[in-house]
This record gives sequence, C-alpha cells and structure tokens, in this order.
Amino acid sequence: MDRAKEAIANWKTQWYITVDSAHDTPTASAWVDDSSDFTASVTSPEFDGSGHRWDCTGYKIDGGALTSGTSYTFTHVTAPHTIEFFWTARVGGEWFPATTLPTLAPSNVLQLLAPWIVLAFVAASVFAAYRKLFKKRW
Repeated sequence: MDRAKEAIANWKTQWYITVDSAHDTPTASAWVDDSSDFTASVTSPEFDGSGHRWDCTGYKIDGGALTSGTSYTFTHVTAPHTIEFFWTARVGGEWFPATTLPTLAPSNVLQLLAPWIVLAFVAASVFAAYRKLFKKRW
C-alpha cells in the first residue's frame, strides 16, 4: 500500500429473544433491533387430539418468577432475553403439571374406566329387565 485507506462499516445492533414452549405454536424466537419492542405469545387452551387439554399457567422471563398470562411484550430491548411458557394438562377430569402426566397403570385405567363400567352394567340390567318384561306379556 502506498497510502492510507479509509474503510467504512455500517452495522445494526440486534438482540436475540428466545421463546420456549412445550405446547401450542408460540411466537418464533427472533433477532430484535436495539431499542425495539417484541411480543411473545401462545394460545391457550390447546387440545392435542389425544384427549389432553393443555392450559398455559404463565411464563418466566430470563428464569425469573412465574407470572400468569399468555403474552409478554419486551419493550426497548437492549439485551438478549428468554421467555419460557409453562403448561398444565387435563386428563380424565384431573389436572396435572405438564411434567407429571399419569401413566396408564392398572389403578389409573380402572379409575378412568369405572364410570363407563357402571354405565355398561346399568344398561345391561335395563335391557335384561326389558326382555323379561316383554317375554311374559307375549
């Protein structure tokens, strides 16, 4: 090089917001321009098609305290952040934290099926009485 050179660099500061959720389709994680706003949200309840209902119990920002709600807006972002949504599940009329869904042990199966077994027994008894009643009349 025979003389001084000048280089010009242009950049934009951005911060990454991580959105974690075990259910629903949350707002996607994204790079956010410095001092901009970003809203993360989920839709609750969610039904997964296998008889489970998932309800969002809230979120934590950067591992802090659990706050109720399904949406949070980061305002004037000047650092990276993480938001994690938490859920509970309803299975067979009972609520369970998302990490402790019941296993189908024999006692759980019996508990879930007991009302249906009673209903089947009552229906069979009514049917038998009906047949007996009309057999005598004819």
